Amino acid sequence: QSRFFNDWLVERVKRSKREGEKFLLLDGDVMRTPQKLVTPKKAPQKDFEAKKIIPTGLLFGRDVFRAVGDAREIEKEYDDEFFQAKGERRDAIVFPKSVTLKFDGDNSRLALSFELPKGSYATVFLEAIANREFSAL
Repeated sequence: QSRFFNDWLVERVKRSKREGEKFLLLDGDVMRTPQKLVTPKKAPQKDFEAKKIIPTGLLFGRDVFRAVGDAREIEKEYDDEFFQAKGERRDAIVFPKSVTLKFDGDNSRLALSFELPKGSYATVFLEAIANREFSAL
């Protein structure tokens, strides 16, 4: 499930980058609000940018809310409708919290600390702000 979600997210980011640098919402995206999952006819990009709604991706399985319309056209490539474990939705975009920087001038070091939601990868966040991929030694 996670691999399919990650592949879906890569595809969505690539499509957005063709249009600009922002993650673009599509008709039929399943959004998370603080209260529930919703599929608005057309989610306002401004609500996403204001962090009022968060687009979600599919962790396929039974009893899961699937995207519709344009969003479903992409999502269905990363779906297995016959998988019997319970499915769910995962946030496509996460926002770090409690970000702090501390510079140690004596040793020319910068310390960065932050919090991410459960299931998020710090490496991905660090690669995004460094604008490069890291690999294991």
